[in-house]
Parts: sequence; C-alpha cells; structure tokens
Amino acid sequence: MIKDVLSAKLWLLATFVISMIVYFIMFILFVSPNSNDIDAITWNPTTILFIYGLAILINMLSFLISYAQFYAAEIKKGTIRSLSLYPLNMNDITIAKILSSAIVASIVSTMMFFSIIGPFMFAGAYSIDGVLLIQFSAILTSIFILATAAFGSHVIIYFLGSIKISGNALNTIMFTISFFFTENMIVRLGEIFRFLDPNVDMASVSEVSKALAQFSPFHSTGRFISNSLLATGYGLDLHFILPIGLITIILGYVFGRKIHLDIFLKE
Repeated sequence: MIKDVLSAKLWLLATFVISMIVYFIMFILFVSPNSNDIDAITWNPTTILFIYGLAILINMLSFLISYAQFYAAEIKKGTIRSLSLYPLNMNDITIAKILSSAIVASIVSTMMFFSIIGPFMFAGAYSIDGVLLIQFSAILTSIFILATAAFGSHVIIYFLGSIKISGNALNTIMFTISFFFTENMIVRLGEIFRFLDPNVDMASVSEVSKALAQFSPFHSTGRFISNSLLATGYGLDLHFILPIGLITIILGYVFGRKIHLDIFLKE
C-alpha cells in the first residue's frame, strides 16, 4: 500500500499544480471582478445537484484511474509472480489496492474539487460545512462502490475458477451504473430522448428512474445530502443497495481467503 501511494507522488504533485492554476483562474475570472456582489447562496435542489454532480464526476474518475493504475501495475511489473510465492491470498492484494486507491483518489479528487468550488466557497457564496459534506460523502460512497466491486470480483473468480472479470473491470461497470442510474441522470437522459422523439412518455421515464435508482449508491448519498442541507425528508433508498453491497463485501472476503495469487499466473 505504501509503495503504491509513494509511486503516485508525481501524479499528486501534478494534480496539486493544476489545481492551484485552476483555483486562481476561477478566482480571477469569476470571483474577484464580482467580489462586492457575491452573496451567500442558500442551498436549494439546483445548487446541490450541480455541486454534488461535480463531486461525483471528479471522484468517479479519480477512483477509476487510481485503482486501474495500481491493479495493473502489479501484473505489468510481474510482482504478482513473486507475491504468489508467499502464503498470501486474494484478500491481501485487494485490501492493499483498495486502501492505496482510496488514499490517492481522495487526495486527488479533493484538490480538483476545491480548485473549482473553493474560490466561491471562500468568497462566501457556499457554506463551508455544506461543501465539505458533499465532497466527503462522495468520497465515502466511492470507497463503498470500489470495495463492493473489488470483493464482488472474488465471488465471481471463486465460482468460475479463473479471472473472467477482474476487480478493475467490475469496478468500472459499477461506477458507470452508479453514475448513470441516479434518478436525476435518468430523467435528464429521458428529456434528451423526448427531444429526439416527442412520443417519449416522461411519466414512464420517472417511474423507471425511481426503480433503477435503487442500484445507485450515488443516488442514496444524494438523498442523504438533500436531507441534511434542505431537510427534505426524502427516504434514503438504502434498503436495497446497502445490504447487497455489504453482503457482497463479506462474501468476497470469505471467498478471497480461498483464492491464492497463483490464479493470476494461470491467465
């Protein structure tokens, strides 16, 4: 894990430099010329949707890239072959990759997120506690998705006896589903289809969005954020995705203890 984090130092440094540049550009172009006209923005569904959507996108990309990089590095460098000589199992490498990815991706996403939102936040447009709630909720949700995908791949590998679908591939699939299956995203896609075909029934789209949103952890987290900032009283829709995710993680851990790392050498 420490090796992975240290190997990402150039990525972290580049992100820091880019974030500082973006921060000052945003401040100079949008905040400084209007500093006397900026008032505190009351949280509403539109502002939450915009800022949370930005946090989701940045975190999703950060976690996908970091896990893919760390996961592929072990195979490309051939370290899996040497690790297979030790009494290690699949859980050892998976947990290490989850932790290193979570650390690096959280740092990267936070720098990028605040490079865009920070100038407005420190100018008083957005409350600091609200912005922090949105970003750290997005981080925790991303870690949950990553862990579910990584350990879910253990279940598949155990029953198939080979790596037909890796943790990296399943991670990409789960993040994509979580991103596009939020209720708001499905409705927006429905509006695009209605623009192309006026016969599209938006009432049906709305019903479908509510059903598919049960598969999106990002949707449930969005409900939590709305409840916290607006006291909307929305249900969190955790009755499906949370227990399924936790059961997948537990089963993946149990099966992962029975999968030796030499399975990579058979591919």
